Amino acid sequence: MKEFVKYFLSPTEFIVSEKPAQITTLLGSCVSVILWDTATSIGGMNHYMLPKVSDKTETTPKYGDVAIRALITKMLSLGCRRETLKAKIIGGAAGTAISANYYEIGKRNAEIALQILTEERIAVIAKDIGGARGRKVIFYTDTGLVYMKYLKYHGTEIESLTDKDHL
Repeated sequence: MKEFVKYFLSPTEFIVSEKPAQITTLLGSCVSVILWDTATSIGGMNHYMLPKVSDKTETTPKYGDVAIRALITKMLSLGCRRETLKAKIIGGAAGTAISANYYEIGKRNAEIALQILTEERIAVIAKDIGGARGRKVIFYTDTGLVYMKYLKYHGTEIESLTDKDHL
């Protein structure tokens, strides 16, 4: 049985692993872009909260435009090539808060991912974006497999719903 390093990815973080790893995160209106290189089996994932940085001096991966480019840069620095990178996009739920719906944060988070990956010429091979429910995501960096569960909210507790096949 394979040994995996296990990571929990919090908002505003990204992880890239050259060794087999299992990366897990929980998403609501946030989005994760997952990159996997088919030639090197290097994988990486980010988790960002807002679509675009407004103050160009702020370089935190809290913002999609910063987080996605940082993830791509790190992957390329480890020997990955754009031609062999495959992307998956997950998250961007509408949420239940009036302000989240008003500003369409989830929708805008997903749109920035699609825009930047298109600009960077990286193929998006799967996506599960939008909707009203959060998601639990598990990514295996050595194979590129992603497993996802929709979440159901009961007060302050989160309960997983049925598994969705891998993306």
